[in-house]
Amino acid sequence: MRLLFAHDSRFKVDEKGRLFAGGSFSDVVFKRYLDVCDELVVVGRCELISSQDVEGYNPITSKKITFIPMENTNSVLGIFKRPLVQSKIDEIVRDCNGIICRGSALGYMAAKAAERQGKPYLIEVVGCSFDALWNHGSLKGKIYAPYSFLKARKYIRSSQYTLYVTSEFLQKRYPTNGQWISCSNVALNVLDDRVLERRISRIKSKKARETIILGTIGAVDVKYKGQQYVIEALAKLKRKGLLNFQYHLVGDGDQRYLKSVARKHGVAEQVKFFSKMTHNEVFEWLDGIDVYVQPSRTEGLPRALVEAMSRGLPCLGSQVGGIPELLEEEFLFSNTRRNVDEIVGLLESFTRELMEKQARRNFEESKKYDKAVLDNRRKWFLKRFCSEVNSKSLAVQE
Repeated sequence: MRLLFAHDSRFKVDEKGRLFAGGSFSDVVFKRYLDVCDELVVVGRCELISSQDVEGYNPITSKKITFIPMENTNSVLGIFKRPLVQSKIDEIVRDCNGIICRGSALGYMAAKAAERQGKPYLIEVVGCSFDALWNHGSLKGKIYAPYSFLKARKYIRSSQYTLYVTSEFLQKRYPTNGQWISCSNVALNVLDDRVLERRISRIKSKKARETIILGTIGAVDVKYKGQQYVIEALAKLKRKGLLNFQYHLVGDGDQRYLKSVARKHGVAEQVKFFSKMTHNEVFEWLDGIDVYVQPSRTEGLPRALVEAMSRGLPCLGSQVGGIPELLEEEFLFSNTRRNVDEIVGLLESFTRELMEKQARRNFEESKKYDKAVLDNRRKWFLKRFCSEVNSKSLAVQE
């Protein structure tokens, strides 16, 4: 059986022809699909890079994966290329038995081709396209957001199989008439209680007015990730005489905007940037901070927040997407301009006792994202999908 996976993710190819992926994609992720099919065709955007620049990206090495690059159709010029790209995807879908797509231009083109050809498709709903575009920070994003929202609703409603990463939020916003399952993309390995013990020891050893390190993981060149609000909160704390806060940011992208915000508010010396890290390095970094903040203006169910919780970190987050499914209500702040004052208030409220309580609660909550449990749940659903794919393929052959 040959499955197609379609998404706008930007893959990398070096001069040796080796394929790499950023973000959450890796051989481990694609193995989810290869466990239920013989061959996986991956359609995505492509960027050429030097072999000297591949550090921090995940090599895609499976011989069962065929990657087919597509042009970017999200730019102004790219819109005019959509008919040609759609034609290419139509041909690829014709040679595949079933289609798995994530919400994106290429993903919905694949769904459109599947509908035309009467082939089963499964959509993975990992975030809200409207929120992402509306909070992108550009006029183009706000104009396109309603159209993207309606298109997503159309294909998700018609999808025979839908996998949501949240328990409630995305299901309500993008309902489906087909079969569906709630299964996060976050997958944690076995949790070690010694991690929590070290966290509690770190909290108890903190002295009054000792440096508190806040941290956020996320691209630093998109405003909807919200790091600017935490930087503004630092400035308000500074004006109150609270100078013992630092903000550490991990993520790819152009740092100039956030650095300019830090300079404007007089806290540049309190903000530090870290670029790409391996997965193990991320966990080491998490162990070295004191509070994790997820200030996004749009999210599905953020992997970084769950990983922070698994390190016993007290956490704060905005009231968007699946974040309220992870954190207690009293540690959420609004998705409005008032959020800066709310972040300040939450940080001022932290005591050793409250941080310890949150550390224990978050560590226990993260156990819901045990890798083995989620892998088995996802595999069961993918097998159901593939069973229908096989039935349709056999019917066509007959």
